[in-house]
Amino acid sequence: MDLDRFADLRDRWRFTLPAQARTTLLDHLEQGGGLLCMHAAAICFDDWQGWPRVLGGCWTWPKSHHPPLGWTGVRVHGGHPVVEGLRDFDVVDEVYSDLDLLPDVRPLASSNGQPLMWARPVRRGRVFYDALGHDTRAYDNEVHRTLLQRAALWLLKRPVTVRD
Repeated sequence: MDLDRFADLRDRWRFTLPAQARTTLLDHLEQGGGLLCMHAAAICFDDWQGWPRVLGGCWTWPKSHHPPLGWTGVRVHGGHPVVEGLRDFDVVDEVYSDLDLLPDVRPLASSNGQPLMWARPVRRGRVFYDALGHDTRAYDNEVHRTLLQRAALWLLKRPVTVRD
């Protein structure tokens, strides 16, 4: 993902969302629904100007990038039920870097100063984003799996319990 070396492939690999699907997604959030957004969600829907406002940020060509896949330390930040009581962890993944974030985004986890996860209200619903997940190795870590289970509960507006 160095600089803009994939520019010639964007049209072929582009993932768009038809207008009706956008409306359905926004209606779901308006009705209080939750949206779990994983890894490549930050790089999707280039044709929808509203998507970064839903997600809380986006990949910006050619500013955004990631280092090669490898081990990285993930720092967990407190102050939210999804991460409360969880410890920092190590994972094999790529760290999306220099994403454009909205001012209200507060990272729940980061690596090398780059926000990796956040949770936010959108309309009457909730959105959770996890930038990790390039491949299955991202889910080998128990803390990461626990974090995602809690995120799902939070999105469903169910109690997020802390296990000892």
